[in-house]
Amino acid sequence: MDGFRLWDDWLKGSLAHLKDAQLLRTLRPTVWCNSSSEAYIHRADLGAWLAGQPPVVRHYDQGAAITMSAAVVPGDSDSLSTHVVRHYGDTDYYCMAPINLDTAAAQDAGGTRCRRCGSSGGKGGDRCVCCCSRSSNKQTDPSRNSNSNRCHISRDNHHGCSSGPPAHCRYDAGVKNAAAAISLETGPANRFGGNAGCSTSSCSPSCSCSKESISNTDPGPLVRLRLYSLNDYLGLASHPEVSEAAARAARQIGMGPRSSALVAGYTHSHRQLEEGLAQLKGTEDCLLFPTGFGANLAVMTSLAYAAPTSAATGCTGCSASHTDGSSSALAIFSDELNHASIIDGARLASRGSGASGGAVQLHVYRHNDLGHLEDLLADTPPGVRRLVVTDSLFSMDGDFADLRGLSSLRRRHPFLLAVDEAHATLVCGEGGGGAAEAMGVAHEVDLHIGTLSKAFGALGGFVACSHSFKQLLLNRGRAFVYSTSLPVPVVEAAGAALRISQRESWRRTHVWSLVRRLGSGLGIPALSPVVPLVVGPEGPTLELSSRLLGEGLHVPAIRPPTVPPGTCRLRVSLSAAHSYDDVDELIRLVRQSDVPLVRLPHLLEPRAALPSGCSSGAGSLLLSSRL
Repeated sequence: MDGFRLWDDWLKGSLAHLKDAQLLRTLRPTVWCNSSSEAYIHRADLGAWLAGQPPVVRHYDQGAAITMSAAVVPGDSDSLSTHVVRHYGDTDYYCMAPINLDTAAAQDAGGTRCRRCGSSGGKGGDRCVCCCSRSSNKQTDPSRNSNSNRCHISRDNHHGCSSGPPAHCRYDAGVKNAAAAISLETGPANRFGGNAGCSTSSCSPSCSCSKESISNTDPGPLVRLRLYSLNDYLGLASHPEVSEAAARAARQIGMGPRSSALVAGYTHSHRQLEEGLAQLKGTEDCLLFPTGFGANLAVMTSLAYAAPTSAATGCTGCSASHTDGSSSALAIFSDELNHASIIDGARLASRGSGASGGAVQLHVYRHNDLGHLEDLLADTPPGVRRLVVTDSLFSMDGDFADLRGLSSLRRRHPFLLAVDEAHATLVCGEGGGGAAEAMGVAHEVDLHIGTLSKAFGALGGFVACSHSFKQLLLNRGRAFVYSTSLPVPVVEAAGAALRISQRESWRRTHVWSLVRRLGSGLGIPALSPVVPLVVGPEGPTLELSSRLLGEGLHVPAIRPPTVPPGTCRLRVSLSAAHSYDDVDELIRLVRQSDVPLVRLPHLLEPRAALPSGCSSGAGSLLLSSRL
């Protein structure tokens, strides 16, 4: 029994430590919404969140009652107000904010100009391809009856319908009770009567009613949250073609073969996506992984493997290098701000080197400091394989690796270059190939690592590389060999996202315009769709995040150990699904808070940004803070 008590004491102590350090995190369920920039949460759960208490609503009981329809709701005579509606039990909730299109605006490239984001409306019609993307890019008949609660999309013209062929169209389902939509509260949290169950309009998280109200399981009305916390950079997760691709595959074959890819889990869908990704990255081949994390683990551990001796080499067993130039020793050089998956993979490779027969040394160089990296490379003994691995777009600072500098350095000190383009793929480069493409050095990269869970709006990871490296990874990468392959609907969704990203390049242009708008509005370096609002101390950072949450904006606070002490920040993640209004509201509330923002010195260096003109609308934006 003492052995069990030891574990109990250890667990309690570990959780108590996290709680005392204010690092104990809680999962916060939201109500599903077909949007790449919004979600909904029950008022009771929002009150619990603001009070620092666990969620209280039993979502799994109520989620089964959610069905979907869409409708055009009467608006002003000169505008169309398009909403997606959720039937929630006997009540209809609006799941989108009104989107008004100025049909009287001057034509631009054959389209109209949107009031919300000021962008062109694409190929004409009454839709804005930028800010309306999250409402399924519906093209509505302008001749509809403005007093009707039904959508009058022509049954013969469904190219703008989220449900594909007419047989699957759900638009004419209409709104069963448009008046019931007032049950959805869409303003700041302090308009909801404070915490759940509290009747005092001035209620705050410290209000004496908090405990009583939070214990009340009445979910209350749904509250709209605008999300600045997702990695869906192009807004493709809610794209109708992506949804339809996944649904079509699920209807036809379910989830597909549930097995390791090497056993029976590999289909033509997987192969077709791999070919498309290889073409995107300009490589011979590509290998899919269940996650991007798994892809990095597989790369690090596979490259640490020491090739066994063979008769072909003429070597009978040496500890350092073979006479034919192959080596069992490996030196890994990793940027200090690399993603956790790279860090864990490199550590695993170095600790497990004994089992593979080769020695692995791990070196961490200062962030983007190529001088420091060159010194480490120069000190590497002869006969040791050298691997440099880096993120291309760093997930917490939003800056870029100096890939041009790395390409030049590898010509002086030959090394294998692995670049994780998780946050840059589809976002950077003329064709969406990533930061390496944008900087013109894609051909210098040996291993292009990426994920399907960010700009693709799906799930999974991949490594685009030579055919030989693919053979090594699928045979030695344990994270690949011993994992079930991706479900076919997910693969088909990612394939659809890839095709859409090539066709709808305006998505890249729009998200970069939002980057510039946020940077200029707050007077901070905004180098990518990941924009850190650095406050510094933990207290003010948490207070600002909580204040924004109370206003219906979710912008997460990032603290140590994720970021260095003294650099606590709000991490803003922008998407093509955001509008100019969304960004302007964030700017207004942050400026209104009077919280001073800190400019990190390394974000002011030219090498931290993509060179001007390297991406659609991209470029460095280094401004003085106006807060």
